[in-house]
Amino acid sequence: MDKSQVPPFQLQPLVTFQQQEDIINLSDSPAPSLRSSTNAPQNALRAFISGSGSARGLANLTGAAPAVQEKVEIRCAEAFESNLYIGCSDGTLLWYTLNESDSAANPYILQEKHTLPSRKAVSRIALIPRLSKALVLSDGTLYFFLLPSLEPIPISLINHIRGVLTFALDDADVFAHPEDVDATGLCVLTRRGVGLWSLRERLLPIKEVPLPYRGLIAKRYAEHMFIASEELYHFVDLSSSQSTEFAPIPTNQYSAGGVVVPPRPSIITVAQHEFLIALDGGAGAMGLFLKNGDPVRGTLEWEHLPRALAVDWPYVSALLPNGTVVVHSIETLKVVQTVDVPVSLGARTMSSSMDGLYAPSTANNRNLELVTMQIIPPFPETPPEEPEPEEEDSAAPQSGSGLTPPPSPPPKPAGKAAPPAF
Repeated sequence: MDKSQVPPFQLQPLVTFQQQEDIINLSDSPAPSLRSSTNAPQNALRAFISGSGSARGLANLTGAAPAVQEKVEIRCAEAFESNLYIGCSDGTLLWYTLNESDSAANPYILQEKHTLPSRKAVSRIALIPRLSKALVLSDGTLYFFLLPSLEPIPISLINHIRGVLTFALDDADVFAHPEDVDATGLCVLTRRGVGLWSLRERLLPIKEVPLPYRGLIAKRYAEHMFIASEELYHFVDLSSSQSTEFAPIPTNQYSAGGVVVPPRPSIITVAQHEFLIALDGGAGAMGLFLKNGDPVRGTLEWEHLPRALAVDWPYVSALLPNGTVVVHSIETLKVVQTVDVPVSLGARTMSSSMDGLYAPSTANNRNLELVTMQIIPPFPETPPEEPEPEEEDSAAPQSGSGLTPPPSPPPKPAGKAAPPAF
């Protein structure tokens, strides 16, 4: 089968919520404190957090009256290897692992559940598997957890950071040397500017770069950052603490069926020192590749402004507001695949795992079906054999008989005589 005939991506369900049993509303029960003493009975805390599969079960556990369930939405998700982490609109964090025992059940099964004290929506999750740490942003507070269990890190080691607009990890630690680093760079954007930290077993401050704007989205690679504010994209050199205005953020809205999707900027890291940002492009949108602040490669074109971007080299996937995922090749800048996302999913964002994600795939099973393939070239056809001459009648007279003299031998050609034999 030709490689070009196999699409690079497929839509694969991982988790199915049945009657919202996994993401129930806990608004009437006390939130578990992340400041709990290490001497507290962990079994009781674990039972409370994991709880029952229904709101009534948790209410009985806490002694409160059953509450009316409210709709809980998934706001973000991240994964590595066989671990899947989901952040919900009620401040709940869910940890799933790959189901390797029952192929007929859901691919991932729930292992643990935590609820943040604020009970506010989880806006972002970032995983650092090599440091066994996870960062969670909710309601302007950045929390720190251990991987894979999502156990809160004691505040005596790493305290929460408040007043956070957004944050960015140093992607150079992932692209350049993912396994040889015992620390990673962390940029925390607040109203004052960018705070630079080194994340190890503890969180160590480095310096602060003041900014005259509020950063909404940010990506960092080594000493360079791209930040989107409320009006502009900015290129920031952290070594010199200089910020340069680059381009306006997108303003084109998408509307269909009475639904209006407001525009939002997008920034991703695609390679070493290379970023991709989304811009308005006439009636549609375009993606611009930038290296050290200068345009490279060329541009990508989309029918609408993407809601989210994700990279899986050599591809860039864009989630469009019309419910499609358009996949471009970074090398050729051409569209290689379009995936239709069911409207019922209400897709709002995407993420890519640098450490990979294990998932069963029925589509790949179809791609691996046995087919007949000729690997040895056919032998050349053998020419048909000529019929053998018929045998002569034994009664026919033989040459040299008494009746007919034998034929005379042909005359020898004239020429030099053969040398005598010695």
